[in-house]
Amino acid sequence: TSPLSGHEVPRGRRRLEGAFTSLFFGGGSPPNFGVTRIWVTTNLGSSPAVSATVPTAYPLVPVTDCKDGSNVTIGCLVTDFFPEPVTVTWVSGVTGDQLTFPAVQNGGSYYTVSSQLTVPASSYDGQNFQCKVTHAPTSTSLSEDITGHCCEDIPPTVKLLSYPTQEDPENRVLLVCLIEGLQGSNAQVEWLINQQVQELEEDNYSCSECSNKKATQWSQVNVSRQSWDQGAEFSCRVSHTSLKEPIVESISTYCTSPGPKLEVTLLPPSLEDLYISQNASVTCVATNAPQDLKFSWSRSEGTALDVVTGEPQKQENGLYRLTSVLKICAEEWNSGESFTCGVAGPEIQGSVTKSVQKDLAVSVQAPSVYVFPPPAEELARQETATLTCLASGFRPRDILVTWTQQDRPVASGSFSTFGPQEGEAGLFSVYSKLSVAAAEWQRGDVFACVVGHDGIPLNFVQKSLDKSTVSPECIMVALGEETELEVDEDVSDLWTAVAFVILFLLSLCYSTGVTLFKVPPQTPKR
Repeated sequence: TSPLSGHEVPRGRRRLEGAFTSLFFGGGSPPNFGVTRIWVTTNLGSSPAVSATVPTAYPLVPVTDCKDGSNVTIGCLVTDFFPEPVTVTWVSGVTGDQLTFPAVQNGGSYYTVSSQLTVPASSYDGQNFQCKVTHAPTSTSLSEDITGHCCEDIPPTVKLLSYPTQEDPENRVLLVCLIEGLQGSNAQVEWLINQQVQELEEDNYSCSECSNKKATQWSQVNVSRQSWDQGAEFSCRVSHTSLKEPIVESISTYCTSPGPKLEVTLLPPSLEDLYISQNASVTCVATNAPQDLKFSWSRSEGTALDVVTGEPQKQENGLYRLTSVLKICAEEWNSGESFTCGVAGPEIQGSVTKSVQKDLAVSVQAPSVYVFPPPAEELARQETATLTCLASGFRPRDILVTWTQQDRPVASGSFSTFGPQEGEAGLFSVYSKLSVAAAEWQRGDVFACVVGHDGIPLNFVQKSLDKSTVSPECIMVALGEETELEVDEDVSDLWTAVAFVILFLLSLCYSTGVTLFKVPPQTPKR
């Protein structure tokens, strides 16, 4: 039977060799459809009458990887037409060698013709080709389009995945080594812990076209959660006959993202230093840094630099926090001079620099400062006294709020400051609360809220507050419950005393009356 037409081959054979062998392989191995020669029957006797029949055309496309320096041959098969002739032409933007083979008649008296086009592989991928067939006896024109496509030689991929949150009664972590794109025999997978090969109980699976129509294989194991949590490195090593070298993928700990990034922060002088000591400092802080990191300083004016570098502090992630302090004067900062800190080290590509200076362009507005005494309800409990300080309507937002008691600074842990918060017209507000023992307020201690800001003359304003500055009405309200209790107790004591006096007088009157009735009056003798 002819493998192309499907018709039975009877007696009287004529052999055609090479027609389709050269079509795809240039005389080499034939296509993989099970024949090396095509036998076509020729009827030596009389042919039956056959009416004119239009041809059918089939595009023939090879599977090729389009290697450099090779050629690609495509074909066009025209079958089941009668009578001869047909004309086959190729239309494309690529110059190539065209070859059309003689027509062959099959057992049913129909004819078959094949034609091929050979082009350079470098011009094949993505190019459009058209096979045009013309059959004059039936006035038929056919065309078949072919788009060149090269099979990409994509290397296999290996991924190592983890499932550390699984609910495993044996407290284990699941690892999966996923392999895509390795054809043929299964790949060999080895598991390593800290670069040492381990004999682990693994489950292996494979699928011919599971992921993106690629051959897929995966191996999964369970490892100790303790070793996982301690940061051990787990690896899967994949070997295959098609690989020149094994592919190794590693993973450690649940977070597999890149290590912590170096962060450099440049801190301006504190307001306490600027307003109080008049000696300020600019601080450069590097976190997630190597221990041998180096600092460098520069300034926009002048050259003298007073720098103090602290000792490295090790972080939990094994890296370090380093600090370098540049001492300056308050006048240098207030003048708008720029200060620059740079960090560099052997593990850092280039250097990282940060600059800071006071913004002189912003408009300045001084705050309004108000102080408020403790609430009456709080004083009635005689436990604590809370004083409040409000600073509002200022710009810029940098402000210092602190407290004094009897002209001595109050520890920062004794008061809380909230804000600044931006309000209307870009102005800010902040408030602070100081809690002291109620007895300290009742004995008359003087407290003061101290506010520092660039808009305040001489940078400071102080608002004082003590018990004597509170109006008497507030004191009466504060002491209202206690006074009422004392009055009730005094009234009770008074009624007890009055009752005692009344009973005493009644007793005295009673005894006197009895005596008068019992002893008659005596008449004096004459």
